[in-house]
Amino acid sequence: MTVIGQTTQKAKKSHFDDGSQYFNDDIIGITDEELKDIQKSKDNKWRIQPGEKYIRQAVVDGGDFWIFKCRVEIFNIISKYSLFEDD
Repeated sequence: MTVIGQTTQKAKKSHFDDGSQYFNDDIIGITDEELKDIQKSKDNKWRIQPGEKYIRQAVVDGGDFWIFKCRVEIFNIISKYSLFEDD
């Protein structure tokens, strides 16, 4: 899997937060602030809301191409705790 482009954008409309797929309840050492960010996303049904900043990545894997979108705070948690799958 290769990220071929990444930008930070401000949502103009609601988007599904693709970061949701990386979460379970087994994250060890997570801070209270990070828990609040996760809960906010859960409360919003894992939707990036208009006005929120999010990471947009263009990704390729073999012959597949997709766009990954994730709130900045959630992306930072996923990165900090190495929750991205190793492909």
